[in-house]
Amino acid sequence: MFCTKCGKELPDGSAFCTNCGAKIVSEFSNGQAQKSDPPQPETASTTESHRVSKTQDGIQFSQQQTAEQSAASASNTGSEETNSETVVQQIIGKNAEYYLTQFVRMRQGAKSKINWASFFLGIGHASYRNVWREWLKAVRLPLILSIGLQVLGILLLQIQFILGIIVECLSIPVSIWFWVAALLLSKRFNQIYMRHVEDKVARHDLKPDPSIGRAILTWFVSWIAYMLLMSILSSLLMSALIGAFSGANEQILDDMVPNQEIVDSIEPISPETDDSLDSQAYTIDMNDYVGSWMVDRYNSYMDGFVGFTIENNNDQFYFSANGVWNQGDRVTNIEYAQIELNYEGTQAGGYYEDDRGNTGDIILDFEDGELYLTITVDGSGNYSFAMSHEHCTRDYDTAGNISEPESAPQTQSYKFYHENHTYSNEMDGLGGYTIGEDHLWPTDTLTITDADLNELTRMEVAAIRNEIYARHGYTFSSQEWADFFATATWYVPNAAFSNDMLNTTEKQNAETIVAYEKARGWNQ
Repeated sequence: MFCTKCGKELPDGSAFCTNCGAKIVSEFSNGQAQKSDPPQPETASTTESHRVSKTQDGIQFSQQQTAEQSAASASNTGSEETNSETVVQQIIGKNAEYYLTQFVRMRQGAKSKINWASFFLGIGHASYRNVWREWLKAVRLPLILSIGLQVLGILLLQIQFILGIIVECLSIPVSIWFWVAALLLSKRFNQIYMRHVEDKVARHDLKPDPSIGRAILTWFVSWIAYMLLMSILSSLLMSALIGAFSGANEQILDDMVPNQEIVDSIEPISPETDDSLDSQAYTIDMNDYVGSWMVDRYNSYMDGFVGFTIENNNDQFYFSANGVWNQGDRVTNIEYAQIELNYEGTQAGGYYEDDRGNTGDIILDFEDGELYLTITVDGSGNYSFAMSHEHCTRDYDTAGNISEPESAPQTQSYKFYHENHTYSNEMDGLGGYTIGEDHLWPTDTLTITDADLNELTRMEVAAIRNEIYARHGYTFSSQEWADFFATATWYVPNAAFSNDMLNTTEKQNAETIVAYEKARGWNQ
């Protein structure tokens, strides 16, 4: 017997086909078996023909089954592709259409387009797409180097300020490098994300990537880390700046410490306790220093004359001083500041206020018979007497006696200069002309110009030129000029005169006047 479905020959009485499993229709009808006649030639032929027919039917069925299986296979393949796309969409979640389009383009050989969300949102966007590890890997080097340079620079500011500034400046190009790396990452982000999705599909990880919670958590952690880092850097920076300025202030204070120590060491002696002190404790006698003194100003920046007087009035000692700044342009006076000797007898000091409103302390140091003057000033001072431990010399008159310095005039007047302008007296000769207490022109403090000289006569120009040297005691070989400057109360001949006594302004003015005279043929 044969299977009516696949055509396989089966043993008689089989209930199912051993090939296709189809149920075999029984040849019995109504429970009775139909008896077959003995085989006849015709019957046998018919049977054989039936067998061939059955075989052909089986072959046709097999071919049909193969075709049906191929169609089913093709249908399954399409179904699998549809399922794969669905899986990728499930993983990508929001904006799946955009990313699927980009994935197809890149698989076809196109370059990855820049993902601006990745650039502007940074690690927050990468965390939202679950590729934050790849983001950190791409920018880790410039990020670490930038933070490291900033921390190192701030630390160096406390040790070597200039070097710290240099290192801080180096962190700027590294920060630019970080943003360039972030831009390049956003250019490759779609490609990175495609690999990430393919990896998840291979691992059968169908969990969607987008997570707002993860993005918020990442931003929060990044913000906390950033604020913590900024707090540390700000603290270090403030510490560095305070250290730098403190160092500068300490240097200034170090320069002032000797003055302050001197002031602190002075122990004023009040009249009430004067009689109770042992007179043997004093090592010097203040009366030996009474008189007029000049400050040598070897260590001072001041460009002017400073003279002072120590007086004894009923056993009370007073200090008075006058200073002429900028070669007579400004005058400052201290009148009768009381000074007292300390117990050790090595210093005397007191408090003063000058006529310009400056205040401070006066300290006189007596060292091996020499006198040194220190004057402090509260605030910046305006033409003040500020000086530190300047050596002082006795002021002697021409007879060798200790002289009392005359007070400098409150204002200096000039024959050819008044209220910031040059004026001519129409002087054509020296005879009968008297100088007196005035000077001719402030050549020691002001720079003279051709415009000034144009206002003067030839004789007045020559007189101003010679006054530059007369200020320092130049001895004139010409009797006419010697007689002319002898009429000036301030002129004192000095046999030791040298051009080195002239200050820079005086030398410049002398050169200007000589050139002016030469241009007009006056010095021939």
